[in-house]
Amino acid sequence: MDHPILRSHAASDPNSTAEAQSQLRRPGETELDYYERRYQERVDSKKQKDSLDLMNNFLYFSNVFRVAYVLHRIPTIQMLN
Repeated sequence: MDHPILRSHAASDPNSTAEAQSQLRRPGETELDYYERRYQERVDSKKQKDSLDLMNNFLYFSNVFRVAYVLHRIPTIQMLN
């Protein structure tokens, strides 16, 4: 990153510095260890994303069912009055 614009952009993006650190080989790390670590980081990242997607889907559908239940109960409530 010798270009000034690239340096300024990387400084303003906190994820790019963490990712750049992650992409560096560590001292004493073999090539196989490096690729295994990078693979595990991608797997963990995908698991976190999938877990978040699952939770968001659950919250969305639980709200949909609540609304459907309330809408289903409205005619009954109106008949009682």
